[in-house]
Amino acid sequence: DQYEPAKLPHRQIVYKLLDNIKGDRLAATFHTDSLTICQGCHHQSPPSENPPRCGSCHDRQAATKDGDRPSLVAAYHQQCMTCHDRMGIVKPATQDCVACHQKRQNG
Repeated sequence: DQYEPAKLPHRQIVYKLLDNIKGDRLAATFHTDSLTICQGCHHQSPPSENPPRCGSCHDRQAATKDGDRPSLVAAYHQQCMTCHDRMGIVKPATQDCVACHQKRQNG
């Protein structure tokens, strides 16, 4: 409630991931389909040029019947922050909320 939703730079992320694996023979072996790169985030749906939005599986509130499925906000944070940590991305820092979100105006 303290911050506005983040504006996910989807295209920038995809291009960066593709650039990171360019010229890597091992990556080329396992990423023969261009949609494979999408599976890192769109992890529970089949490869598609139009995968379902995150909110189609993740509700605003955590699922009570399925403790494994986090809320939409938690899912975004887990995906983004975990990826940044694993890839060694230091900017934006995973704990710097205003790097991705505008502070919500009170009023």
